[in-house]
Amino acid sequence: MSTFYILPSRAFLGRLLAEQFAYFFPGLTCPATRWQELVDDLTAVAAGEANAFVVHAEELPADGDPLDALRLAFGAEAGDQVIEIHAGTKPGELASKSWRLDANK
Repeated sequence: MSTFYILPSRAFLGRLLAEQFAYFFPGLTCPATRWQELVDDLTAVAAGEANAFVVHAEELPADGDPLDALRLAFGAEAGDQVIEIHAGTKPGELASKSWRLDANK
């Protein structure tokens, strides 16, 4: 079985990672021109794990069923786990939900 991680858009995630960068390196900033690099590095580490697949929100259809897209475009199958990370209710906050793909849908 595989795990599919649905992450926020690259732009949103890049901004969030840049904000966190400042906590680890006080006095330094990560310019917007480097945000994509942060996202790419984070994604590469996760995607390098066996049976882990990273999908960003902009890779899913805005007006379609994301589960269908995971199946058709990314090869998700019944029994696979999906973990979706999304913006929380407060600025800079993240929330998550997870489920297993059902054979019937």
